Amino acid sequence: MEQNREEVFVRAFIIPEKRQRYLDFLANPRKRDKILRDLYHRLSTIDEWTTKIASRDRFPEPLEHLLRQKGAGTVCYLISPEADLDRQEMLLQEALETLRMQDSVAIVCCVPGRLAYYKAERTGYILERTD
Repeated sequence: MEQNREEVFVRAFIIPEKRQRYLDFLANPRKRDKILRDLYHRLSTIDEWTTKIASRDRFPEPLEHLLRQKGAGTVCYLISPEADLDRQEMLLQEALETLRMQDSVAIVCCVPGRLAYYKAERTGYILERTD
């Protein structure tokens, strides 16, 4: 089931020329760590569906409000280099608070193939498909 959620995310938001690489690395336990470590610095997303989040909105409460306005439900799925977070389904509020408290990096999948939050090392992005 996790692989399907991850595949939906990759197919929706990762640039076409990198999709297969992401899918192969995420599916391979030995290579998964390598692609997840890249999350600290970059994610090869499609620009038209990627919006940088203003500094004031990177805190859990305003971020949750923003994601909910865009259709997020109460539960999300995480992809992260942090073993305790990777492949976890969590309450959205709990996930955002945990990411903030631990200063962790992750992709928070909110609506499969439509809405996600990418928390990088120093910034955050909303990934939203509107097509």
